[in-house]
Amino acid sequence: MSGFRVNQALCQDIWAAAALPYNLIMHTYTVSVRIESRALDTAQITRELALSPTQTRAIGERRDARTVWEKALWEFEVLPEGRSDWDSLEIGLATLLNIFSSRTKALQEYSKNHDVYIWCGLFSSRFAGGPHLSAEILKRLGDFGMSLWLDTYSSKE
Repeated sequence: MSGFRVNQALCQDIWAAAALPYNLIMHTYTVSVRIESRALDTAQITRELALSPTQTRAIGERRDARTVWEKALWEFEVLPEGRSDWDSLEIGLATLLNIFSSRTKALQEYSKNHDVYIWCGLFSSRFAGGPHLSAEILKRLGDFGMSLWLDTYSSKE
C-alpha cells in the first residue's frame, strides 16, 4: 500500500465532536510521518513498520540541479479518498495517529538515532486564519510524543 487514503465521510464524527466547520476553503493540509537521518535504512523501516512509504530519499540523491539531499528520508502520508489534501488538519492528524498508534514504540525507538516527526503542509490562498485544533487532538499529539513541523505554502485561488 502506498500511503493511506481514507473516506472523508467516515471522518464526519470527528468534525461533529470537534465542533469545527467543514471545508474551510482558504486552507488545505497534507499530513505525514517522516523519519530522516544520515544513517537511515529506508528498507528496514518499511519492513519493521509494515507500511509502504509514499516517499523515500537517499543521501546524495539530487534535490535540484545544484544540490543533493544530505539525509535519507522515509515518509508515510495519509490522504482522504480521491483527494491530494485535507480540508481539516484535525481530521488528517487524527487519521495519522490512528494508523501509527500501534507503532508508537517503534517510532520512539527510531527517534533515538533518527529525526522522527509529523510533517504538515499548510496550503493557503490567504494570509489570515489557519487551523483550529481541539484540546483532544492536542493531547493525542502530546501523548504520541513526536514533534510537529508545520510548513506553510501560499497558493493562488
